[in-house]
Amino acid sequence: MMTMKEACQYMRATRKTRNHEHRIEVRRKHGSAGFIQSFTDKERSQIKVTGKTAFSKGKSAAYNSIWKHHDLPKITKES
Repeated sequence: MMTMKEACQYMRATRKTRNHEHRIEVRRKHGSAGFIQSFTDKERSQIKVTGKTAFSKGKSAAYNSIWKHHDLPKITKES
């Protein structure tokens, strides 16, 4: 069993080695500079990004079952 301090230290060490291995892999794959190029204009135009919408997400309470007033009798001045 590990104590909490030992577990945190173990996680820091494994994270550091994993990052180092990833950095080496990126340099091997993309050259010595290790930079990954951004999207071209053509690639960027093909990506569809949806933002926050301003229209209503559903029907209001007047349209759903919150107000069921169809079975009530009509109110008139005499009654």
